[in-house]
Amino acid sequence: MNIIPRVLQISTFLLIAFFIGILGLSIIGKKNNNNPVSPLIGKQFPDYEIQLFNGNKLSISNLKGKVILINFWASWCSPCKEEFPALEASWLKHKDKQVVFLGINILDDKNHAKRYLQTYKSNYLNGVDSDGSIAVDLGVAGVPETFFVNEKGIIIDKYVGPLSEEIIDYYINKTKSSNG
Repeated sequence: MNIIPRVLQISTFLLIAFFIGILGLSIIGKKNNNNPVSPLIGKQFPDYEIQLFNGNKLSISNLKGKVILINFWASWCSPCKEEFPALEASWLKHKDKQVVFLGINILDDKNHAKRYLQTYKSNYLNGVDSDGSIAVDLGVAGVPETFFVNEKGIIIDKYVGPLSEEIIDYYINKTKSSNG
């Protein structure tokens, strides 16, 4: 009569071990949600003409030969405010190394966006996607989202969420070494 409790103990142990194993596999196997795979990786970045806040227009094709960080942002976005110091510091570090930073404001009031740029004292290029067509074409689902484009105009990677200086350095180095 001692065998039934022993079988129950072993069964319970095996059941718990099974569920722990499944949980462990799901944790280990999860992808980093901050870096979803974009179908645009490996493709040419489209040649958009961006209306800059300084009044000029910028054609993306004029940036070939340089690594480009393209960051989509909005003035109301808390994570955008969180990442701004890292963007500015990284821009100052990389600006003389054939790297261009381009901020593209989306889903925002233009006056709020201008005040944001003045408040945070942005020194890199910033423009506006006034009708949202660029963001839609690129599959931007929210802000901040950042694309990294190599010297040949090929999208090397995309990052979703606020950037740190370390993340920016990693992706810029990855983009530069992608055979630009």
